[in-house]
Amino acid sequence: MSTQPHDVACDCVTCGIERDIENAPREQLTEAPVVAQPSVAALVEKAAALVSAMAEVFDDDEDGEERLMVELEEWAKSCVDKGEAIAAIHRANAAQADYFAHEAARLARHVKRHNRVCERMEALGTSLVLAAEAVDGEGAKVGPLKMRANPPALVGPDDVSKWPFGYLKQTFTPDKAGLKAAIKAGATFPGFSLQSKRTVTGFR
Repeated sequence: MSTQPHDVACDCVTCGIERDIENAPREQLTEAPVVAQPSVAALVEKAAALVSAMAEVFDDDEDGEERLMVELEEWAKSCVDKGEAIAAIHRANAAQADYFAHEAARLARHVKRHNRVCERMEALGTSLVLAAEAVDGEGAKVGPLKMRANPPALVGPDDVSKWPFGYLKQTFTPDKAGLKAAIKAGATFPGFSLQSKRTVTGFR
């Protein structure tokens, strides 16, 4: 700015700029409002809340699941940092998936353990009923336990090579690893090829 006084009607560039600033509407001189960006912790907390709601959806409630899916997507798209929001949702769901996978394995072990107990009790009960029948004859009971006749069951060798050929079922499964290796080595098969795909990373 010039340090020399200027007349009000002065047409110099400096005075023109000063008059423009003086006469400019106040709202033009204010800074644009700063949009508060949620912290990573807030994103994780919100994602966890939505994921918890997802866990409450019954397995057969497809409509409820879809509503929560849409809510998750809309929330992610509304965030300032969409990438971090999407990653937060992904991390929360991955953690839940891991938890339920471990729970499923743990419960499967419990199922096997309880089934083994049932098998042992059945074997013990069978031996006691047979012992009672040896004394009191067929139909003897040990408390609520008694023998019953079952439909005939097939008995034969476990070795399939000893089974009649006409009663063997053959199952074919694709050897993807072998076919991939063959194509890599230069072999060609109509309809088959090796294709590279690009995927997004950074979710975890």
